[in-house]
Amino acid sequence: GNAYQSLGQYQRSIEFQQQHLDIAREIGDRRGEAISQWNLNNTYQQRGRLKLAVHHRHQAYRIWQDMQLPLAAAPFPAWTKNMAQNLGDDWAEQLIASEKIMAWLLLPLFYCVFILRTVLSSLTRLQKGLKLHPLAFWFILGVALVLLVAWLR
Repeated sequence: GNAYQSLGQYQRSIEFQQQHLDIAREIGDRRGEAISQWNLNNTYQQRGRLKLAVHHRHQAYRIWQDMQLPLAAAPFPAWTKNMAQNLGDDWAEQLIASEKIMAWLLLPLFYCVFILRTVLSSLTRLQKGLKLHPLAFWFILGVALVLLVAWLR
């Protein structure tokens, strides 16, 4: 699943990661389940499907804590591990509560960044499709936006 994610084939990635999650659950591999949940979090986050990402991330936290596995071996980023180590035994629930507060504050910003990234990606594809030099394309686009704003006034 991770290979497909790195190739930008997110749906295939999700299918394989979900398959891994199902197998891990079937055979009772809780560590594998946590890793699958984390990988699904990453893929959904890349797709901008933040609610699903959060769901899977929180599941990964809870499983890792329930199993009392060492945080050093967790698939989480270093900043998450550092926070968890400082939070004590119920670190998963504290992280989840902190994320909920941060999400309320930052979610609109994340959506704006995702939309901006999507728009820029589309514009870059358009520029390449038109076979225009990037500077010429962005200049033309800038002039068009200035004219549009002037016209809307």
